[in-house]
Amino acid sequence: EGKFYVWTKLEIDEILMDDAPLFNVYFDVTETGNWEHTNILRIVQPIEKVAVEFNISLEQVNSIVKRSKKTLLAARNKRIRPTTDDKIILGWNALLVTAFCKAYAVLQDEKYKLAADELFNFIKLSFANDIDSFFHTYKDGKAKYPAFLDDYAYFIEAAINLQEITANFEYLDFAKKLTNIVFNNFLDKAGNFFFFTSKNQKDIIMRKFELYDGAVPSANAVMAKNLHYLSKVYNNEDWLAKSALMLDSLKKIILKHPGSFGVWAQQALNLNVGINEIVIVGENMSTLLNEVLEEYIPNRILIGSFKDSNITLISKKYIFEKTFLYLCLNSVCKEPYDNTRDMLRVIENKVN
Repeated sequence: EGKFYVWTKLEIDEILMDDAPLFNVYFDVTETGNWEHTNILRIVQPIEKVAVEFNISLEQVNSIVKRSKKTLLAARNKRIRPTTDDKIILGWNALLVTAFCKAYAVLQDEKYKLAADELFNFIKLSFANDIDSFFHTYKDGKAKYPAFLDDYAYFIEAAINLQEITANFEYLDFAKKLTNIVFNNFLDKAGNFFFFTSKNQKDIIMRKFELYDGAVPSANAVMAKNLHYLSKVYNNEDWLAKSALMLDSLKKIILKHPGSFGVWAQQALNLNVGINEIVIVGENMSTLLNEVLEEYIPNRILIGSFKDSNITLISKKYIFEKTFLYLCLNSVCKEPYDNTRDMLRVIENKVN
């Protein structure tokens, strides 16, 4: 990759000739380089400053830069291109679903909701192995290799987030199904966590645990968060206890090294401060749901419905031709609100 993308000053001088001095200044190209004695092209000063330094107009600078980039691209295309890793990974795409959901929540742009829904369903259809498992990668129409714990954890998280922006309970039910798969195939029955590999994967010497946050969140941390959320939705005390046990097992090291346990720390706050269970039920649910989504409430469960449901948090909250918001803690709800503003004020007062 380095050979393909980086440049020496001599290469640029020979290729661009008279245009090289300006290009080198604008893209910070030097003899010593900024990466292993070569140069990664980067802009470190505004183009207006370059125009002043060379005593030419801004239009002339833009013309030289545009011409130089086209010339260098042609030269680079003659190099041997690095191999492209174009496999699709379940877990990483599930993280993208969650990102799309968060983007929709803040920006209220339908394209993000549509992208989240389409990607989620692509994963669900393309990575399925059988009714009880999924694959890890997908390429050229074929999925293979057993999915790991992080694939399932991020997929469950994506389903939860997608339910929040769509009020479609099918996503919650799917998250519940995936959670049962995780318990059946990844649980360490002698310990407090989930293994990274499935019990059905036979090509490994030993099964390990993934506890630290790295480039991606810890799979066990995300599972602890998922279990806490779903335990409230489905009134599952066993899942709530499991989430608390996982967190309690790491509390000392989380306090000592919070930077390595960010998701765990967030879950610790949820358990200690309490998580706001926000339920919106009624004909005008969509409008109120979007109003809540726009607000930054990190410690919350959010469920919306146009009608009554057998889901514990929603059951018996529907009132004909009315729309109410319910703010609950441990399934105990306050008097309902008919507007978002009043409910948010109560949440803000709890924080302050």
